[in-house]
Amino acid sequence: MTTRKKETCCICRGDIEPTPPDAPAEYQWWQGNNAEPFMDGRCCDECNMQFVLPARIKLAGNLR
Repeated sequence: MTTRKKETCCICRGDIEPTPPDAPAEYQWWQGNNAEPFMDGRCCDECNMQFVLPARIKLAGNLR
């Protein structure tokens, strides 16, 4: 089993959990989500849902 150092979320500073969590390590994504436009860096799934996606939706609404 391959173990990797977990990345840190740029928003909450918590660990970014690999996805899907049940899959063997070689089939997991370890780098989280793009945090832009909310913040520069990578974020966890929770911060992506709570902060990043709403910021993207708001930005998209302003483009009309």
